[in-house]
Amino acid sequence: MQAYLLLADGQLLPGELHGAAKEARAELVFTTGMGSYLETLTDPSYEGQIVVQTFPTIGNYGVIPADFESDGPRLAGYIARELCEQPSNFRCEGPLEAYLQAQGIPCLTGIDTRALTRKLRSAGVMNAAILLQRPEDIAAEAEKLRRLPFHPAISEVTVPAPVETHPGGRYRVVLWDFGAKANIRRELE
Repeated sequence: MQAYLLLADGQLLPGELHGAAKEARAELVFTTGMGSYLETLTDPSYEGQIVVQTFPTIGNYGVIPADFESDGPRLAGYIARELCEQPSNFRCEGPLEAYLQAQGIPCLTGIDTRALTRKLRSAGVMNAAILLQRPEDIAAEAEKLRRLPFHPAISEVTVPAPVETHPGGRYRVVLWDFGAKANIRRELE
C-alpha cells in the first residue's frame, strides 16, 4: 500500500506502508546503527517519535523479545529503506512486519533513508507525518506539522515508583529512571 512521509518543511516522500495501517505525526529523528533495530524500537528515549533507521535492510534476524530495551515499542512510526521478509535467526519469534502491525506501529519503506538522515543532520530535527494518502494541500499540512508540539516523553517513560532489583547486595546503586534502557540496568547490576 502506498503511503507518504511529509516533512514540516513541505517535502513529500512516497513510500510503501508496512506494519499498522494508520497515520502518525511526531518529531522525526534518526539512528545510524547497523543492527540493534529491536533495541531501537523498544528504547524509551524514542518515546513518541518517528525514527529513521539509516542502515538499508532491517529485520534480518526477526523479532527476539530477549533483546528488547523495555516492555514494548516506544515510537510512533518507523522508516526503513527495506524490510527483510524472511528473517533468519535461531532465536527469531516472527518477522518484524508482523510485530509492527501487532504493536500498532506504521512503517514506511522505499525511502532513501541515508539522504533523509543527511537532511536531518543539516536542517535539524523536525516534525513529520506518515500519511496514508497524499495531502491535497501540502503547504497547509506542513504548516500544521510545524505547529505540532513535541511529545511529552518523560511522563510516559518514567517509572512511577521505586523498584529494588537486588536487595542486600554489596553496593547500593540508584538509577533515576526517566526512560532508562534495560541494558543500562543490566550493566549496573
